Amino acid sequence: METMKGVIGEMTADGKRCKIGSEWYSVFASPSMGGAKVGDEVKFAYVEKESGGKIYNNIKGSVSVLSKGDGEAPSGGKSSARSGGVDTNMNIIRQNALTNSVAFYNARQASYNAQGIHPADTEDALASIIAVAETFAQFSSGEYAEKKKQLEAEAEQQLARISRAVVY
Repeated sequence: METMKGVIGEMTADGKRCKIGSEWYSVFASPSMGGAKVGDEVKFAYVEKESGGKIYNNIKGSVSVLSKGDGEAPSGGKSSARSGGVDTNMNIIRQNALTNSVAFYNARQASYNAQGIHPADTEDALASIIAVAETFAQFSSGEYAEKKKQLEAEAEQQLARISRAVVY
């Protein structure tokens, strides 16, 4: 068994294969990739297996993400993700958020119409739908939870600095 450490240059759409340098590595099931994405520095154990005259690099265990990348492939590599480098899961989250935002808007408009209120023109409607969709997507993707943790950690650091200043 060998160990690979490197930056992912490409990934297949199903999330089961990644390319580091000029070599492809694969897992049996995409969760074993550990959430790794193009641009991430990763480490994993693998074995070479020959089949049909080809050599395959099969990842054993799970991939460890050592550091998150910026979603860009290193040194001229390509990302197989569509829509500006956004991964497939985020595209699904965004589409779901937009669909639910439109449903929310339509339900709100129906309520307004029942009350005889006609508040929005087309431009306001689109801005409202997109704003709600962005909020839904941030919540669904976990961005809100991450931001909350970050703000709590910053608040604790500020409190610690203030406490040290008061003591001295």
